[in-house]
Amino acid sequence: VVFLLFLDLGRYFLKHNPFVDASLVYPKTPIIEFLQSQPGYFRIARADAEIMPPNTWMAYGLSSAEGYDPLSMESYSRFINRSNGGSISTGVTRYIEVKNYPSKFLDALNVKYFLAVKRDKEGQAKGDFLNRKLDSSGFKKVFEDKNSVVLENPNVKGRAYFVSKVTWVDSEERVSLIDSVNFDPTTEALLEGNGVDRVFPVTGKIEIVEYTANSVTLKTETDGERFMIFADTFDKGWELFENGQKKDLYLTNGALRGISVNEGVNQYRLIYWPDSFDIGLKLTFSSLLVLI
Repeated sequence: VVFLLFLDLGRYFLKHNPFVDASLVYPKTPIIEFLQSQPGYFRIARADAEIMPPNTWMAYGLSSAEGYDPLSMESYSRFINRSNGGSISTGVTRYIEVKNYPSKFLDALNVKYFLAVKRDKEGQAKGDFLNRKLDSSGFKKVFEDKNSVVLENPNVKGRAYFVSKVTWVDSEERVSLIDSVNFDPTTEALLEGNGVDRVFPVTGKIEIVEYTANSVTLKTETDGERFMIFADTFDKGWELFENGQKKDLYLTNGALRGISVNEGVNQYRLIYWPDSFDIGLKLTFSSLLVLI
């Protein structure tokens, strides 16, 4: 019965899928090939929404600060809302779109490339003009193809970077500080709780050894203590290990992951293993055992 059920569901699944090659749905273009050929880890954003439909970049292995997700992280939505000129206390949405640039919050999120459309004076997608924000952004044009352009953000931070200032605050103070015009998320780290405010040098080396959806391995080399921001969304399900020993991972600047780095050469491993998955796994094996 189970076997027949799989066959029946599989038949309906294939029936409603397009019988076409994936390359016709996700074609390669010079812009895509340029982005895929760039070294290191980075994110992209769109200055013009029509240049790529939401989430299509995932099929090409590209990362973006934008996109649609029905389970979008609340903290990340608030962070992008602050980047767009709003408050970090509001702006929760399932659809993330970059509207304000340049922005130090996008720099802190490792947004390296912006995709834009060249237009004519009437605003049509043809010609040699970019929008006014891009003209005054200071972004550098690094590639173009027909009516599409790639611009590089010269102030972008890496996926992981050191910051010079660490400040401990309560939740209300965090909101007011992040909302202030003087706050710089590329150099400052706000942590919630009780701790000692510190100032650090930003010298040292960071190497991303492994980067997957559920685990990240970083190697650092410094001549003293540092504080590192890893520009991915914080979640309680992430566990941090320093040289194999469990260590605290900090919610930083309201959305990102913060790591206290010790002197010398150290390895930091982030593993995603939330309690919900652990409980579900145990219930599944228990149910199978009872069933048998």
